[in-house]
Amino acid sequence: MAASSRHQADRCKQGMKRSSMTDGNGIPLDRVVAEASQHDSPLLAPILDTLAELGPLSDDTNVHVDAGYDPRPPATSLPPAR
Repeated sequence: MAASSRHQADRCKQGMKRSSMTDGNGIPLDRVVAEASQHDSPLLAPILDTLAELGPLSDDTNVHVDAGYDPRPPATSLPPAR
């Protein structure tokens, strides 16, 4: 019998992930590369540090991030059970 492959939930991912920041037109401003098995939340600070290098931002600047950057485990994000 052939050995089964590892389940995706094992978190033994190989490779890399890229966290990037673009301007409002989609032009890349910066990118951080990390191991694929690393959570997204530690990548947010290095990406946002690029904002300081860009100079003062206008008051109407918006920053939109993916939910993957939320460091809280999903269970803490849920309302309490009744």
